[in-house]
Amino acid sequence: MLKNFNGKLSKPLSVALGFFDGVHNGHRKLIEIAKSQGYNTAVFTFKGKFFKNSKGSVYTFSEKAELLKDLGVQYVIYAKTTQDFFNMGAIEFLQSFISRFNVKTFVCGKDFTFGKNAEGTIETLRNFCLKHDINFIVADTQTYNGVKISSAKIKELLKNGQIKTANELLGSPYFITGKVLKGRGVGTKSVFPTANLTINKNKILLKSGVYATKTLYNGVLYNSLTNFGNCPTFNLQKPLIETHLLNFNGNLYGEKIKIYFLDYLREIKIFKNSEELKEQIQKDMGYFND
Repeated sequence: MLKNFNGKLSKPLSVALGFFDGVHNGHRKLIEIAKSQGYNTAVFTFKGKFFKNSKGSVYTFSEKAELLKDLGVQYVIYAKTTQDFFNMGAIEFLQSFISRFNVKTFVCGKDFTFGKNAEGTIETLRNFCLKHDINFIVADTQTYNGVKISSAKIKELLKNGQIKTANELLGSPYFITGKVLKGRGVGTKSVFPTANLTINKNKILLKSGVYATKTLYNGVLYNSLTNFGNCPTFNLQKPLIETHLLNFNGNLYGEKIKIYFLDYLREIKIFKNSEELKEQIQKDMGYFND
């Protein structure tokens, strides 16, 4: 359940604190600890663009909320990313939080900061919790091959097409959700039918290329191939997401789908004609036969 930070909730809560952009393995550790405390599990996060110079988020807010729900989080408490909120001091933020929500436990990572100019540290939070009889837990840093797991690292991997490693850090396959648009018609007529999505301007751009994916539609998971980027063979330069669902017949126009990215297969190529493209797609399908 979504709860605005300006709302109220009387139920006892164990709250995991963070931005939770990628809902990665580091975040999942916080949630695991929060769930173990015997109270209702909540996550505090943000809705909106977090950094002025951000290159995009790993997930949209709605995708993030969906992931958190799947992980057993009962309440997603969110604050909008306004200047007024970011001007709030560390202690003012904590006082405001416990005046609205019945917090029994706070959980955070070792590098968690909060309040105006990131003035609040885990020591600030520890002292506050001691004063107000709130349990406080700092989770160990989660690493992968000796490197700290972070949303920044995951974004770097996604931009470089290292989707399999990104998925290892995330804890589950990276995905994109959206409603299927009316396509250009080329795939349906001469190559393979595709479900087309626009690229969300608020999300990180993946490396352009062809990916092995799985697509969820109407409760059924289909093997699929996804082109992320332009389509030079048909002189289309506007970036787009085009997905071909294997063994699917039907019209997806206007329907919601979720595409899980499994592996980066190849760069986008220019083909002489649609038949040459079709031959390459047949080869790409071989990924699912291995």
